Amino acid sequence: MNKRQMKWRSLKEKTTLIKLKDWHTLPSGDLRFGYSQHKKQSDELYQYYKQQGKIFDMTTWLKQSV
Repeated sequence: MNKRQMKWRSLKEKTTLIKLKDWHTLPSGDLRFGYSQHKKQSDELYQYYKQQGKIFDMTTWLKQSV
């Protein structure tokens, strides 16, 4: 096994699945945490994160690139 494969393997092993019901336990900077706190206002949360620069607006970017 070469170094690249070893690095990939170590990264892969660190990945853990966090279920939706546990998103409230994540750090406050994690977007999933924000969603867990504002489920009913998800559109407002999306706009807030977009204004903060935490979400990249692909639709606008694609329209500008044409």
